[in-house]
Amino acid sequence: MKTIKIRFIERGNPAKDYLVQKKTWLGWTDIGYSVGTCSGDSVWYLYCKDTKEALLQEVLEHHYKIDRRFVTIIEYPMLKRY
Repeated sequence: MKTIKIRFIERGNPAKDYLVQKKTWLGWTDIGYSVGTCSGDSVWYLYCKDTKEALLQEVLEHHYKIDRRFVTIIEYPMLKRY
């Protein structure tokens, strides 16, 4: 079983959405993905959803490429950004 240490970040006051960070040796880093073009440019997007469950499912499928059954998740307290 793989162990993942994550924390969610709630942002926005009227319309809430969530971001996710993972714990590394150097501290907390945002989880995102890069989209490249044929001209060599690339853009970095953060995973963002309206609910924590949907966000966790997307991060496990696309970033970690693992199913929920085969991972142990340690969730740290959530931060709020306004």
